[in-house]
Amino acid sequence: MAKVKYENVTKRFGNFTAVKDFNLEIEDHEFLCLVGPSGCGKSTTLRMLAGLDIITEGTIKIGEKIVNEVEPKDRSIAMVFQSYALYPHYNVFDNLAFGLRAKSKKSGKRLLQLLFLSLYILIIAGLYGIGQLLNLILLGLGNTIFIAGVVSFFVTIVAYSEIRKEIREKLISIIGNKSKSIQEYIATERDIEEKVNNTAKLLELEEQLYKKPKQLSGGQRQRVALGRAIIRNPTVFLLDEPLSNLDAKLRVQMRAELQRLSKKLGVTSIYVTHDQIEAMTLGHRIAVMNEGILQQVGTPDEVYLSPVNKFVAGFIGSPSMNFVNGKIEEKENSLTFVSDVLEYKIPERYYVLWKYVNKEVILGIRPEHIQVNTAGSTDNRYKVTIGVSEPIGSDTFIYIDFPKPVIEKYVYIDFPKEFTMIVKLEGISTLRVDEEVEVTFSTEQIHFFDKDSELRIIP
Repeated sequence: MAKVKYENVTKRFGNFTAVKDFNLEIEDHEFLCLVGPSGCGKSTTLRMLAGLDIITEGTIKIGEKIVNEVEPKDRSIAMVFQSYALYPHYNVFDNLAFGLRAKSKKSGKRLLQLLFLSLYILIIAGLYGIGQLLNLILLGLGNTIFIAGVVSFFVTIVAYSEIRKEIREKLISIIGNKSKSIQEYIATERDIEEKVNNTAKLLELEEQLYKKPKQLSGGQRQRVALGRAIIRNPTVFLLDEPLSNLDAKLRVQMRAELQRLSKKLGVTSIYVTHDQIEAMTLGHRIAVMNEGILQQVGTPDEVYLSPVNKFVAGFIGSPSMNFVNGKIEEKENSLTFVSDVLEYKIPERYYVLWKYVNKEVILGIRPEHIQVNTAGSTDNRYKVTIGVSEPIGSDTFIYIDFPKPVIEKYVYIDFPKEFTMIVKLEGISTLRVDEEVEVTFSTEQIHFFDKDSELRIIP
């Protein structure tokens, strides 16, 4: 195993910069999730590590070795793509064994294939001889038996891999010990078989080994794709949105499978996804990208509770963080955030905001950090109306509408987004649409962002 290091890596496609000055170090045995919206450059970042895309600038190291000029096959990496990429004409066993067999010597295999071909020709010749003998007794019966025998023979050989396996083992037992190349091939095949069986056991695919991909469910196909990468025992394991093609239930199951596998294998892994829930549940650390630029790296808790900027705050979390534009004003020797939507008396821990008096900032609060109809201080309490209610079983999302400011006499802004916030409540809520409620914000979970740079103002 080895750590991976990106140093000032840039990738351009013509005039378009897909990845810009990317710096990141992934520790040995770490499971890192690279997350961001579609088109942010995360798959390109992974493909450069795999050697599928050429680096424009910078260096990539696996261990202490710079791999910029190293061929993909020599980088000791394994990659799982969004599509399963299984060979439809191979069964699960052969799909898992394909990468290992590609590296083995071919001479013993070719000799065995020649022996198989000779055996099949002898069988067909024997059937023909029996047919001709029967023709001497009953005219025409021999030809019928010959044709039926040949058809049955080919159907058996093609359809039943277990029978092919028994024929192969019988042939090897008769002549295998007389050929060194066949002996080497047999030893390699036995080693491959052991690895395939161990991988199948790890992925709970023992019962599916002799099935074709079309006979498998989506989750089983994905496990085969994972197994084909795992069996090679790579230094680095790359996963490019491997769960995107699965339905919601299977995605949850496969997330648990990946967590279990990651713990068992202990291999350095980089997982690309646009789903922040996958990133939060799977990664030891999360690297957030946007427009080809690395925004923040940290544990799931660090990224969620202490986002470095507005983009990270809005991208990580479901539903996303509520934002309100306003400015800081001094009132009665204390700071107040003032906007068209609300006025918020700023907690003392945000004394750094004294530098922002009369300047514009952005207030952020997550849906789960807004309390509804709770007792407590009269400060920072707002009467709102419930505009929409979305019960999803375990939680309820409600959209609260703040009183709308008057532009002119009798003219109001009609449903502007900035006057609506999302609140996340546990369980099934009894609150109904058009009901008036009182909300407060969790003082410890309020965030402020610089209006120009959109960087979080750290309290």
